[in-house]
Amino acid sequence: MMRFIKEYRRLTPIVALLAAVAFFGACATGKKEPSPPPDELLKSAVTSMKQRRFEKGKEDLQKILEEYPNSQERISALMLLGDAHYNDEEYQEAKFHYKKFTEQHPAHKNVDRAHFYKAMADYKLMDIASRDQTPTRNAIEAFNHLINNFPKSEYYNEAVKRKRECEDNLAQNFFQVGKFYHRTHAYQAAIVRLNSFLKEFPEQKYRDEVLFLLADSYYQEQNFDMAQSTFKKLVGEFPKSQFTLEAKARFTKSR
Repeated sequence: MMRFIKEYRRLTPIVALLAAVAFFGACATGKKEPSPPPDELLKSAVTSMKQRRFEKGKEDLQKILEEYPNSQERISALMLLGDAHYNDEEYQEAKFHYKKFTEQHPAHKNVDRAHFYKAMADYKLMDIASRDQTPTRNAIEAFNHLINNFPKSEYYNEAVKRKRECEDNLAQNFFQVGKFYHRTHAYQAAIVRLNSFLKEFPEQKYRDEVLFLLADSYYQEQNFDMAQSTFKKLVGEFPKSQFTLEAKARFTKSR
C-alpha cells in the first residue's frame, strides 16, 4: 500500500501535466462559436445605439463587415458604424467610415448623408482658437461638395448654414490672430495676416477694423505710402465707421 502511495505521488505531477496539455490542446483545436447572422447583428447594433451603448453597437457592426463581407447588411453597417463613432464623439473615426462609404457606394441613395456627416465630423473638430485650421477648411470643402453635387439633398440647407459658420469661424481666427500681432507690436506679422483676411474674406464683417489695423501697422512700420492708401480705402468704403474718425486723423499725419 505504501509503495502504491509513493508511486502515485511520483506520477501525480506527470498526470497533471498531461491533463493540462490535453485540455489546452482541446481548446486550441476547438471551433470558435459562430457569430449570429448579419441581420441579427444589425438589429442588435441598432438597439445598442438607441440605448447609447456605442461600444456594443460598434462591435456588432464590425463583425458584419469582417465576417459577412458579401451580405446585404454590410452597406447599412458601414453607414451605422460612422454614426456610432460620430455619436460617441469619435469624429476622426466617424469621418473615416463616412468617407469609406462615399468611396465604396458613390451611387447609393443615401450617399449625400454620408457626405454631410463626413463634413460634420470636421465641423465638430473645429477650434476657432487653434492655429491649425485644417478641420475648418476640410469642412468647408466637404460642405461645398455636397452643395455643388447634391442640390436636391435634404441636407442642402443645413450644409449651406454650416458652411457659412465655418467661413465665419475661419475669418474670425484670421482676424483675432491679426489683432494679436498688432497689439503685441509684431506689425510685419500683422500685415501678412490682415492682408490674408482681406483676400480670403472680402465680404466678411469687421472688414473696416481690419483695414484700420492694417493701415496702422503700415504706419508703425513707416511704410507711409501703403498706410495712406489703406486709410483712404477705409474712409472710402466705410464713411460712417467708428474707425473713420481715427483713420482721418492718422491719414493727415501720414501724408
